[in-house]
Amino acid sequence: MKSAKEERATVEKAATENLAKITKTSKASQNRIVTKAEETWDTTIKSASAKRIRRLEKSRAEMCSVEEDAKKQATAKREAATKDRVESFKDATNARDKAIKEAKDEWAARDNKAKKTKAKTAHALEEATRASAAASKVLKERSEELGKVTDWVTDYKEQEELRKTKKCSPMWKDCKSSNCCSLGCTCKWHSKYYASCTGIFGSKDFCEKDKAVAKQTESVKVLPGLQTQHKNLKEDAEHRATVLADAQKKMDLLDKEWASTLDAAKKKETDTIATARKTYTEAKDNAMKKAKELIRDANKTETNTISKERKKSNTEIFFAKKSSAGVIAAARKTADKIITDIWDQTNATIKDATDEAKTNIAACKGKEKSLIEAALKKEKDATSDAMAKVRKTTVVVHKAAQDADDARKKAHDKVRKRKAEGEAALEHLQHTVKKLKAKKQKHAMAKLEVHTWVSAESGAISCKP
Repeated sequence: MKSAKEERATVEKAATENLAKITKTSKASQNRIVTKAEETWDTTIKSASAKRIRRLEKSRAEMCSVEEDAKKQATAKREAATKDRVESFKDATNARDKAIKEAKDEWAARDNKAKKTKAKTAHALEEATRASAAASKVLKERSEELGKVTDWVTDYKEQEELRKTKKCSPMWKDCKSSNCCSLGCTCKWHSKYYASCTGIFGSKDFCEKDKAVAKQTESVKVLPGLQTQHKNLKEDAEHRATVLADAQKKMDLLDKEWASTLDAAKKKETDTIATARKTYTEAKDNAMKKAKELIRDANKTETNTISKERKKSNTEIFFAKKSSAGVIAAARKTADKIITDIWDQTNATIKDATDEAKTNIAACKGKEKSLIEAALKKEKDATSDAMAKVRKTTVVVHKAAQDADDARKKAHDKVRKRKAEGEAALEHLQHTVKKLKAKKQKHAMAKLEVHTWVSAESGAISCKP
């Protein structure tokens, strides 16, 4: 029994060691294959990412080159349009300024000519006005003198006629009714009710007959000369008035003529300036319109070229992403298949080893049982005389056997429990490793994709400003 138990323990130990060895070998092989698969997968991902980055860099470089060329061409066209517009502005400005200067010079020349002619005519008019004024003044003086002499002679003759038909009053007498006084006096009205005779030349004592006669004689003597002189002066004044009227008429005609000429020149100047400004405005508007059209065409061409190139770049990036994703997905699928296969193989190996250990342990138990039964039978047959003692001993043995069997069962249960715990721990470890590797791979892929797109879209391979 002791030998059977020892043999059973040896077999269980060997089976357990063999199971542990096979499990360790299977796990090591599994780890090597999984590591190799993971390395292959990482290499595939890195290769696909590098290929995608190269395609992105190439696409980005081509796009940047095309954008730069398009911007240079558009800038050149805009500069040419601006230069052409500036030249057009300059030509239009020169033409406008020249037309305005010519119109102003023509008007200034006409105005100067008119001023000179008017100045000459104005001088003649001034001379005629001065001569006419002088003649009028002399005529007025002579007319006053002639009027005084004529009035004296006329009044003297009228008084002489009255004195022939009426009795005229002497000095200081009332002359209200006759209005007639002695020669040398005159009837002076002191109020509307009273008039008396007073001396003609201011005498208060007597009528100044001699002075009156002398003055009449002198007046009659100078009257014809005064009349002739007055006639001549009148004719001269009329002549000078005629000359003045002619000069004024000529001046008025000249004013009217030159006013019309200057108005025409001013109108021509205004029209010319307006036309020049209109032409300048039209030329400026045309130049601005042409420049805007050229700049708009340049901007449109630049935008279309850049949009086309960006579309092409985006298409290449899309296919690069798609290709990289396909390669990574294929690599992931292959790695998952390899890992699944190695897990299956490892589990199959461990199962086979476990089954073999169970078989060995079961065979050992059967052999142990057979040996114990044979020993018990041999002992029963050989020791019939000492049956009581044997029975007693057998009870002890049985008890020991029972204890040994109980110990064996406990050990076997403990082995099975530890084996179940080992398998559960192994399964949990495998599940945990699988989850950890999936999370690790997912994290690595997310980090790689973030790094890839950060580098591709805003990193070292982005277009330089």
